[in-house]
Amino acid sequence: MAGTLVVLGLIAWPARGLEFRNSTVELLPLESDQRQFLETLADDYPATTTDGIEVISLGDILATEHFAADHLEAIPGTKLLTNTEGNYATQMDGYVSVVLDVLSDDPEGADARAAVAEIREAAPGDYAVYVTGPAARLLDFEEQLTAGAPTAAIIICLAVFILMFLFTGSVLIPIKALITNAFSLLACLGVVTWVFQEGHLEKLLGFNAMNGIESYIVVLMLIFGFGLAMDYEVFLISRIKEAWDRTGDPQGSVREGLQHSGRIITSAALIIVMVFLGFTAGDLVIIKEIGFGLAVAVTLDATLVRMLLVPATMTILGKWNWWAPRPLAWLHAKLRLSE
Repeated sequence: MAGTLVVLGLIAWPARGLEFRNSTVELLPLESDQRQFLETLADDYPATTTDGIEVISLGDILATEHFAADHLEAIPGTKLLTNTEGNYATQMDGYVSVVLDVLSDDPEGADARAAVAEIREAAPGDYAVYVTGPAARLLDFEEQLTAGAPTAAIIICLAVFILMFLFTGSVLIPIKALITNAFSLLACLGVVTWVFQEGHLEKLLGFNAMNGIESYIVVLMLIFGFGLAMDYEVFLISRIKEAWDRTGDPQGSVREGLQHSGRIITSAALIIVMVFLGFTAGDLVIIKEIGFGLAVAVTLDATLVRMLLVPATMTILGKWNWWAPRPLAWLHAKLRLSE
């Protein structure tokens, strides 16, 4: 158990530097006609790009000009752009626009996100000011994910706990399933970060590394990876539970359940991995990310987690695997699920 946790920890280590991105043209292959056109357009006509930060003001142009000069000009990592008249603020149809150029090569990087946060914090109170651009959109997307993540996590954990409890009659097995699945998913994120963000295996997989991982791809990998992990967990636990009910031998039931389910889990995982690896043959980076990420998640879960970590943990826990407080044991006897 300790050895498996160390290996999973080392695999997950690169995930500490995971960066979210909402990319656009960068997702296309370098040889794509669409990407070459958009990059040429951006080089020859910089005003058509949206890589900077645009501040939209509903105040009058004079007030916005003062706001830009007093608060926006000194924001680190950016440069205020002027219009043809040499002013910062430009009167548009019903609003005033101010544009800041991001000095770093990463329009969604830490400097750009910090600049967006500083602009929003410095916004005047007597008229509305909105901030848009790649960094602002990424911040808003992350905020929505963060706001909904706790509720989603609670719902998932409760659903898993209730269903696994009704199936096994144990309060420890559902908790163990959630913890081991978390290790598996963290290791998956570590591999994806190491490959797609840090740029390893570029030639093998045929992509060009970017500055981060697509935010919605991370969400999809976690969702599907967790679902597949629970599928294999049920395969394994069901056979162990049958042996435990028949023999009452805690260690023997783990061995017998592993022997009866190991081939099924391995075969099912191999099929799924081959399907997901087929995604890596696509041209779009997002397709490669989700296919490779889920292939890694299933591989790690079906080998290190399901074949080593879970049996080792259950062997150590012994009879405590099937423990439940008396009221819950009574409830399980009334509502138990079985095949």
